[in-house]
Amino acid sequence: FSDPEVSGNHSLLVATSHDGFIRLYAVRAYGSPSLYLLSKVQAKSGKRLVSVSVAPFGPAGETKIAVGYEFASKVDVYSAGKEGDRRLQYLYSPDITGVNANLRNVAWSADGTYLYAGGLYYYNYGRAIRKWAGQGLGIYTNIISGADKGGIVHIIALKKGGIAFGASDTSFGVIDGRDEGLYIKRPLIADYSNNQELFLISPDGNVVAFSYEPKGKSPAQFSVKEGLLRNESSSF
Repeated sequence: FSDPEVSGNHSLLVATSHDGFIRLYAVRAYGSPSLYLLSKVQAKSGKRLVSVSVAPFGPAGETKIAVGYEFASKVDVYSAGKEGDRRLQYLYSPDITGVNANLRNVAWSADGTYLYAGGLYYYNYGRAIRKWAGQGLGIYTNIISGADKGGIVHIIALKKGGIAFGASDTSFGVIDGRDEGLYIKRPLIADYSNNQELFLISPDGNVVAFSYEPKGKSPAQFSVKEGLLRNESSSF
């Protein structure tokens, strides 16, 4: 299984796997087995499933499930039925106009109104998270994550609206319900590109000067003798 998810009331578990199937289980607090297979369906848009997200339950216990793929830009939404009739059934795929890479990681908003997805999708010079209104049937918004080097690897909904996300370059952030970045933490990984003039070693070989960003931006020095890292330009 890859990235299984339990429903909000802990009564259902949905799992995807690399055999291309989505499986819906009932979770039993008592008795055996603790997981009981209710429904199984072949994914519509590919076999390499990466993530699954379960929407909050509706009035009759009905809920929807979204899945994302490794080798497809599509996101698919399925019905998980309702109480007494739990069957997986494909419903629709949100608008992916302009998407140039996968949207492998999916998440519903806390109230189930919005659907989010991100992965390797690149938009306006940065990794983007696409957000759809109307449970994936409405208009979309592209949210620039700030994770410029790594793909989006996880998205979770926040109770008060918005999401938190993590990326493969170790950056992470929080985006509110208005799609504004409340907090973005970028990785402190040095990028030596386009920095030939400022990537230096002191005459005694003790201090290395470099930068965290291309073209000498965010300069720093490391002293081998002292074992100290200083966020400052070179003095030699």
